[in-house]
Amino acid sequence: MLFEVGILTISTEIIMRKMLLIVTLLLSGCVTFTQMNDGLNALKGKDKKIAFEVLGYPSQEQTFDDTKVYTWVNSVNDIAALSSPQITTGTFGNKSFNATTLQTDYVPVTYSCKIQIATDTSGIIKNYNYDGNMGGCESYIHRLNNYFKK
Repeated sequence: MLFEVGILTISTEIIMRKMLLIVTLLLSGCVTFTQMNDGLNALKGKDKKIAFEVLGYPSQEQTFDDTKVYTWVNSVNDIAALSSPQITTGTFGNKSFNATTLQTDYVPVTYSCKIQIATDTSGIIKNYNYDGNMGGCESYIHRLNNYFKK
């Protein structure tokens, strides 16, 4: 479906994409994985107690030779609304028509995040690794941002 605004013609698909982008930015609280990298990188060279203060206590601790690895895990199951345009065509009398409607389906999603921080024998952070999606990592990113803004 096309909307005409003055000399400007806008498709509903473009409008829906922009609305989806705006909603995504609002829900994500404007955090990025670059902020996650920056925050975790800022922990390098610091004592593990700082990581515990920032991220909370880890879910797991493992030892590999002279390296301890602390792991934080976050996983949340939720339902997400997935909207997509549906095109309908037909005839009414002798006139054909096209119409676009919006169909919304609700799908289960899992938001997850896993952060691993490696320390040397004296507890100094030497490396990190993380994996996950924004929904799972967002709370950790906020914690890192808030700590390093002090």
